[in-house]
Amino acid sequence: MNAVHTFRTPICFSCESSSTTRGHKNPLNKTQEACRQCFLEIKGQAKEKTCFSCNSTKSSPWLKNPLNKTQDACNNCYRRIMTEKGSSEGKSCFSCNSTKTTQWLKNPLNKTQDACKKCYQRIISEKGSAEGKSCFSCNSTKTTQWLKNPLNKTQYACRKCYRRIIAEKDSAEGKNCFSCNSTKTTQWLKNPLNKTQDACKKCYDKISRKRKRKDGVEEASLLPNRESEVIRAPKRHYPIRSHDQVLDISGILDPIPNISTRVQE
Repeated sequence: MNAVHTFRTPICFSCESSSTTRGHKNPLNKTQEACRQCFLEIKGQAKEKTCFSCNSTKSSPWLKNPLNKTQDACNNCYRRIMTEKGSSEGKSCFSCNSTKTTQWLKNPLNKTQDACKKCYQRIISEKGSAEGKSCFSCNSTKTTQWLKNPLNKTQYACRKCYRRIIAEKDSAEGKNCFSCNSTKTTQWLKNPLNKTQDACKKCYDKISRKRKRKDGVEEASLLPNRESEVIRAPKRHYPIRSHDQVLDISGILDPIPNISTRVQE
């Protein structure tokens, strides 16, 4: 009699996700299953790593500083350094010829060409549309980035629907905004002033605008005050042009009589 094998779907001990848990164990307890993201975060925390640039203690994954391999760098700082390094080496996008981008990538259709992040996402989107991809939720065939449905990895999702589903999932897990205490948002982000706090997109945008405005005021205050040095230019008298009409009033007004001659009479 043939034995029947039943496969159990592993569940992450931390976030209880059942999507990407195969092959990963909790670094602190090898008997527990972990998803890739939690595995990388715990592995970084277990080694007490800190980013040499921003002093962050959380990253997924941890990388080495490209300019100094003895230093640890978080994912965001690593990408920024690689981008600056690529720009200084004279890299340019094969499509738009831009020399600045948030991330350098390879052209999906030709791996020998460099592409900026914007053009890379556009090419991936056009490639997916040509292959007949469509969002399982809104049926859209165009997006800046194709992603997998977090609840069903066999379905494709546009970037907008993906963010909405992730936000709804986080809200169901009890996330709330540190500022307005809202539990619903189109996208969950981190407070720019305190990375340990969660913020809804509305509050995040508000804080970012205030921060930029404050930075602009501070930069303007450093400029020299030239109000006392301003010298107003005298009024200019423009000559009459040949095509302008001039009113002749020579015969309308009589000359003013001489007062001295009138007294003598």
